[in-house]
Amino acid sequence: MKIGIVFPGYGSQFVGMGKDFYDESRIVQEYFEEAHNCLDINFVKLCFASSDQELSQVSNAYLSIFLIEVALYSVLLENNIKADQVAGLCIGRYAALFAAGGFSFPDGLYLLKKYAQFYLEALATIDPKVIRITGLSITIFNRIYTKLLAQVPDAQLVLAVQYSKTDFMISGPKAQVELFEQALVSLKIKNLVIQDLDLAYDLHSNIMSGVADRLAEYLLKVDFKELNIPYISGISGKVIKTSKQIRTELIAQITKPILWHKVQTQFADCDMIIEVGPLAVLTASLQQLYPDKIVLSFTKLADLEILKQKLNNNNNPETITESTYEPNRPD
Repeated sequence: MKIGIVFPGYGSQFVGMGKDFYDESRIVQEYFEEAHNCLDINFVKLCFASSDQELSQVSNAYLSIFLIEVALYSVLLENNIKADQVAGLCIGRYAALFAAGGFSFPDGLYLLKKYAQFYLEALATIDPKVIRITGLSITIFNRIYTKLLAQVPDAQLVLAVQYSKTDFMISGPKAQVELFEQALVSLKIKNLVIQDLDLAYDLHSNIMSGVADRLAEYLLKVDFKELNIPYISGISGKVIKTSKQIRTELIAQITKPILWHKVQTQFADCDMIIEVGPLAVLTASLQQLYPDKIVLSFTKLADLEILKQKLNNNNNPETITESTYEPNRPD
């Protein structure tokens, strides 16, 4: 059975994430201890006893999501559930690259801490906005986008993430994003949804070129390894395996759009796809894309037995399509 594993990014965090694993698994506890020793941050308090507001801060969320995803993946390995390929959405790329053997856990923490610091410092100097648009065809998007570029000199509005043919994240200077919104609303498209997002979702724009340059200096201090599991690039949807490609990937994802719709197509030959992270935010779309595959989420300890059962039943010729997807935790 070929298993693909995906790691979600910002927005999957919540207070209490990973608590059931921490209470029962020594290896999870060890990751929390190692993270504390590396950064002198009380992750037990941050993940289990802080507030949504505190945990959602860039400097806290990025590190905590990485910690939880790495710890949960280690539980899978401990139970002989191994990935044949991995991918990570946006900040989830760090956990995916760790799982593929690209760098050590301390190095991942080190890079994410620096990245969060540089990103916050950059945000303090600009006035950006991030929105998610669903129910809009790529054809209409391109038409409005091209028209706006022609109207606004030196426009910096970008398609930051393409989740599917009708689901996008847009980022750029606030005034330009709002101009784009107005153009969309004027079309009165049925079922169109526009959602304001926290800036922590990242901009994936050339506006962040300074952040990329600063992080590049620190990448030279990290001992990147050749990957032992194929990693699907978020900016191309292609497989990367070398340490040189890892450096390029980590820098490029800061300024280039994330083509998640292309990443998902690379899982077409997987028999099982598992989302590993605090919340199941990718499972539903993957199940919709691959209705005949086993698509599961691994977000709570009870999911482990379900995974084992599905793997044990793999020899059963009956197709299994049940998913453990659960909607996002309500605010």
